[in-house]
Amino acid sequence: MEKKSDVFIFYISDKVKQSCPGNVGLVVKIPKFSGNEICAFTALERYLHLTKSLRKDSKLFISFVRPHASVSRETISRWIKYVLKESGLNTDLFKPHSTRSAATSGAFVRGVPVEDILQIAG
Repeated sequence: MEKKSDVFIFYISDKVKQSCPGNVGLVVKIPKFSGNEICAFTALERYLHLTKSLRKDSKLFISFVRPHASVSRETISRWIKYVLKESGLNTDLFKPHSTRSAATSGAFVRGVPVEDILQIAG
């Protein structure tokens, strides 16, 4: 992960679900938005600041209980399900994986180029 003044850049070198043979790496950018109440850049910046003293490695998401180790895929899935439920969504209908299709649809509606959506979401 690299932080610039107006964007976080994640370089993902591991093979991900949508990786094609011969496709090495993925770059994900989280830009800073001004005038928005909800800004992923600002939230990430704040999260990194609040967890700085707890970090023992370079993993992004860490547990909020000691020893503050990096969390598993299952934990992240549980967190997403919790947020969905707290948002008033029926978690029998909407699962953590549902956020992928919702996010890609939302990105398209907001003008994100289709090429970018396909590259990131597969």
